[in-house]
Amino acid sequence: LAGRLLSAAAGILSIPAAAWAARRAFDAFAPGASRSESRIVSAATAGFVALCPFFVFTERLARVDALFLLESALAAGMSVELACRAGSGSGRRLPLGAAYGLLLGVTMLTRQAVSYPLWLLAPAAWLLLPAERRAEPGSGRRLLAALALAAAVAAALWIPMLAAPGASDTMTRIFHSADYRPDMSLGARLGLLISNLRLACEAFALYLPPPILFLAAVGVLELLARRRARRRLLAFLLFWEAILLAPTLVFAASYFPRYALPAALPVCVFAALELAGLWEQVLRRMRRPAVRAAPTR
Repeated sequence: LAGRLLSAAAGILSIPAAAWAARRAFDAFAPGASRSESRIVSAATAGFVALCPFFVFTERLARVDALFLLESALAAGMSVELACRAGSGSGRRLPLGAAYGLLLGVTMLTRQAVSYPLWLLAPAAWLLLPAERRAEPGSGRRLLAALALAAAVAAALWIPMLAAPGASDTMTRIFHSADYRPDMSLGARLGLLISNLRLACEAFALYLPPPILFLAAVGVLELLARRRARRRLLAFLLFWEAILLAPTLVFAASYFPRYALPAALPVCVFAALELAGLWEQVLRRMRRPAVRAAPTR
């Protein structure tokens, strides 16, 4: 019961966390968008996370998947915020860096090896900022200083786990049980990757409603084909998706659908983007003045 209550609480908190992460990424990488579109992206993401069976079912389990979902959503939003503050030179970067390190330190204790790639989100977000923002004097130095502080805070939480009584194998302490990382040839590892990717796609197809999958697919295609100004947003969301999927796809000898749960969050953001774009088109058409036909004599 305690484990289920923890999952339920983390699942409830994941709703505003996902909404904030989606809006923060949208505002940073879709400049010039209207405030109403930004609000719709945030609200639609929250609605999808609150109602999708994938999230609802998993957040009733006495496991850490819902907690990791919450942590990964917060990590994405904080990564974008940290990159933007480093690029602009405004705001308190070091306190945010300390909070970022605290979050990732807890995340590393939650899912160990699966969470390590989340450290790449902040550098990726900074690289995707417009060139003029990255060219600000001291921008890269400010980001490195914040990340160094974050690493120190995370290490203070994580290193005691390595020194605690338990398994003597350091690799087991860092990457969890050896059962999850069996020795394989390159061909066998590739086969495992393909098999796990198929299982992850099946989990999305089974537990995410078809309208969300359709909106997400159309959203990706539209960002690729038409909206050049939002390619940075597309790149960030795809990178976020990849680092949430990749560790379990490559190393999980036994793949469970719940492993793909955090990666369903960027899918919901893609769907929310398309829904917001459709709503903006409807509003523009409603605002157009009616064209009256010229009176006939």
